Amino acid sequence: MGAIGDLSAVGNAATVSKKSTSQPQDLTSFEVKKGGDGGVLVCENYERKTPAGRRAGSYPGGKDYQEHPFSADEGAAAAARVGELMAQMGVAVAEAPAEEPPPMAAPPMDAAAMPVPEGDEGY
Repeated sequence: MGAIGDLSAVGNAATVSKKSTSQPQDLTSFEVKKGGDGGVLVCENYERKTPAGRRAGSYPGGKDYQEHPFSADEGAAAAARVGELMAQMGVAVAEAPAEEPPPMAAPPMDAAAMPVPEGDEGY
């Protein structure tokens, strides 16, 4: 029996991810909504399409809706997800420029150091 080998990966034990065998989908739209507790909700709409080389009757079309909630602390993850969705739609996403600090304001002057306009010396 040693010549046959291990057949444990055959039959029910052999699995393939559902995503790799599922019907392809195209992103048609997405929306960002205000969520609870200061977070956001990224809502995605997909349309199922017929795989290449297959009959359309074998793969009925349809729509798929997905929601991805992000808490207030997950702003960077939400922005990254929106960037991924825009890339799926064929839009080039530029990296946000690093924020520059605001220009330094002149320190406030006290009244004794303020120059007095000419002609106002006597009031």
